[in-house]
Amino acid sequence: MIVVVKLTLFFTAKHLWFSEPLARHMTIPQPQVEQQLLGTAAKPVPPVSPTRGASHDLTR
Repeated sequence: MIVVVKLTLFFTAKHLWFSEPLARHMTIPQPQVEQQLLGTAAKPVPPVSPTRGASHDLTR
């Protein structure tokens, strides 16, 4: 019985607070959000090359 009450309260709260945005007119284009979060231009990361002497010879 308690589980049923808890589930009912949970789904009611979910529906009240998370079902729809409160201000539909306040939207931001997705590319603008990505630019703000990721920075102006993402610089490509160069691949990591092994340093001298770091390679292991398994044929010994």
